[in-house]
Amino acid sequence: MELTNKVDFGAKKILVKFFFTNRKLIPKGISLKERHENQIETKHLKQGGVEAMERYRRGRVDTAKKHQQIENVDIRNFWKKISEKFGTTNTHIFYQKRSNGIKKPVVVITFEKNLENSRRAKKPVIEQIVKNFVKHGTWGIVHYWQNPNSIDTVNCLKRQPSPSKN
Repeated sequence: MELTNKVDFGAKKILVKFFFTNRKLIPKGISLKERHENQIETKHLKQGGVEAMERYRRGRVDTAKKHQQIENVDIRNFWKKISEKFGTTNTHIFYQKRSNGIKKPVVVITFEKNLENSRRAKKPVIEQIVKNFVKHGTWGIVHYWQNPNSIDTVNCLKRQPSPSKN
């Protein structure tokens, strides 16, 4: 399935998140960011969030105006288009604690339109992200969230590596 025609590229910022389990794929040199879920939930409430759609974030606060779920997504065309329209300003990793207690790595790359006052993300880290998460095959599920603050989110889950190494 194609993601490019689902995304509104009018946002000022788009966060692309890759959720995965194979720790060998963590890019070398990527910054670790501590994640404080309670603070995030409080921030979402202040932004006018409501209780989340039960299917996706039961018991959590959600600020998204619009949500789409796309299955079996090859993100290479999306990556090409977002890279043409936006610059990369940040990459980091955080660990999401799952209900089973396991901490799952999540790699985040921030794309921004206005780069005058922004620093660029580390090129070697971006190259590893492209190699490990963009060119590898497809993603089983992609969630696209349009947010009222014009910072949209693309969550890529269930990495499905292709047999060939292109």
